[in-house]
Amino acid sequence: INCCAKFIDVYGLRSLFPCFMKTPGKKAKRGGFSEQEWVEHVTSIISHLLRNLSGSQLQRLMNKFVEDDHLKVDRLVELHLFYLNRAKIVDREIMEEKSQLDQIDEEKDNEFYMKRLDAGLFTLQRLNYIMLSIGTAGISTVLDRVRQLLNLKGENLEPVREIMQEYADSLGDDKNKANEEKLNINHMINQLT
Repeated sequence: INCCAKFIDVYGLRSLFPCFMKTPGKKAKRGGFSEQEWVEHVTSIISHLLRNLSGSQLQRLMNKFVEDDHLKVDRLVELHLFYLNRAKIVDREIMEEKSQLDQIDEEKDNEFYMKRLDAGLFTLQRLNYIMLSIGTAGISTVLDRVRQLLNLKGENLEPVREIMQEYADSLGDDKNKANEEKLNINHMINQLT
């Protein structure tokens, strides 16, 4: 939590959001990260900031999403749709593979889940967490913009609900921390109307 506050205090958002808006292309590969890894890292940072900040520092982060006519929300939805499409493709492959199996044990089920995470489900969960956090934080224009952009692409918020519910259900065994996070996510899901 202290590191998140320090990140805001040293103007880390000035470096973070240009990376969110435009991932480095081929140059990133030389640096060791693919474009998908880059997006994963940046979205993880933003989701951790949203989870651990409060007060004026959280407000500074939230304000980033409404400035420039919600440009960052546009990018958030763009990434959401990209990773949602990837997740749907992998889900179809897994369904085909499941249909050919007689029995699916817990180990095979975990293998399928890991395959989904590797294909972009992890990043999609982070993106949806960001979307829910900023959309349910009292800035009504954010959810309106998300709905508008999703409607243009023939989508809605139902996949966000489903993915975040699955994420909440999969949280670990640490009773206090996991339960607190589950309650937080469920609260945000319930605020979507």
